[in-house]
Amino acid sequence: MWPYSITVGLAGKAISIGTDDAEVIARLDKWRIPDVGDPIDYCLELHPEEPGGGNPRPFPGLYHGSAALLRSRDKARVTTALLRVLASHARPAGDGLVRVGLMPVVRDGLALLVPPATIGAVPDRWLVAQGIEALHTVSSLVDPGTARVLLDVPLDMEAEPAAVPLGGWWLPPQYWEGELSPGFAVAQVMPLVSDVTQANAALVLRSIATLVEQTHPAFAPSSVDAVKEELAIAFNEAASR
Repeated sequence: MWPYSITVGLAGKAISIGTDDAEVIARLDKWRIPDVGDPIDYCLELHPEEPGGGNPRPFPGLYHGSAALLRSRDKARVTTALLRVLASHARPAGDGLVRVGLMPVVRDGLALLVPPATIGAVPDRWLVAQGIEALHTVSSLVDPGTARVLLDVPLDMEAEPAAVPLGGWWLPPQYWEGELSPGFAVAQVMPLVSDVTQANAALVLRSIATLVEQTHPAFAPSSVDAVKEELAIAFNEAASR
C-alpha cells in the first residue's frame, strides 16, 4: 500500500495514483474525484527505501502496473513524467488527430515515436550524450495530415503543445522478419490507437493509412545495442530528408 493516493478525473476517465510524496498529491488535488480504490494505475516513488545488505538505493521511479516507465535520480524529471502521462489521458484525440501508444524521443527538432519499453531499456546518460530527449509517457498525439507530433504538456502547466515533425516511428518488436507492407503496417498500428469507436473507426483507419503512407514504420530493435544504433541511423536519415 502507498502512504498517499488519489483518484483524478481526466476526460471522463478515473485514474488512480499511489505515491510516497504528499506534495505530489497536493499538486493533483484540483483534479480529485471520489476514490475508486485498487488497482492503482500509476505509482510514483520518489523516496525509495534503503534495501540494506550493502545494496545501492534504487532510483526514484514511475510505474504503470508492474512496468517501469522511468527510473532516474532526478526526482523532478520523474514527477514531470507522471504529469505528462496524466496530460495524455486528459487530452483525447480531436478531429483529424490520432493518439498512438508510443512515446516521443526528440533530437534537433525531429521526433521519433517508439515503444516505451524499448526506450526505457536505454541508459539516460547515453541518450543525453547523443542529444536525444526522451519524453517518457504512454501515448502520443499525432496529426496525420501534417505528419507532426503534438508533444503533451505536463498536466499542471498552461501551454500549447509543441508540434514537432515526425521523423519516423517504431512498432513494438516482433519475432518476424518479413516485409512490413503498408497494409500490414496499418494492421499493426491500429491496436495501439486510443479511443477508437464504431463511429470513428473508419476515419481513424484512413488517418493511420495516411500516416503510414507519409512515414513508413518499422519494428523496434530487440536489443539495447541495436536500439542505440538504429536510433542514431533513424535520426540521421530523418534529418537528411
